Amino acid sequence: MTPLLLAQTSTLVTPAVRNPFEPFSGDNTQELVQNAFEPIFEALTVLIGACAVIFLIYNGLRYISSAGDPAKAKTAKAGVVYALIGVFIATTAYLILSIGIFGSQFLATTFSK
Repeated sequence: MTPLLLAQTSTLVTPAVRNPFEPFSGDNTQELVQNAFEPIFEALTVLIGACAVIFLIYNGLRYISSAGDPAKAKTAKAGVVYALIGVFIATTAYLILSIGIFGSQFLATTFSK
């Protein structure tokens, strides 16, 4: 009886080198980024909206309680204006990031909810 000799052949596999200047093909990078950042954007939007409402109410009460004092009324009016400017800047930043990162498809799904 002759011994059975089994030989294992090993194949050396060299990984393909990807060109770093070409976009990824066949993977879902955009979907992964969208799924990671969408809850953060939504939470920040709610937080900014809540802060703006609180700030507007606070300055509205300051304006009402100014009791005719022009300096207090002017300060309260400026606070309301600053709150509205802050809301505008935050909303614009949200829209720019949404379009820049996720494209128009993200905007369409965000505002259709």
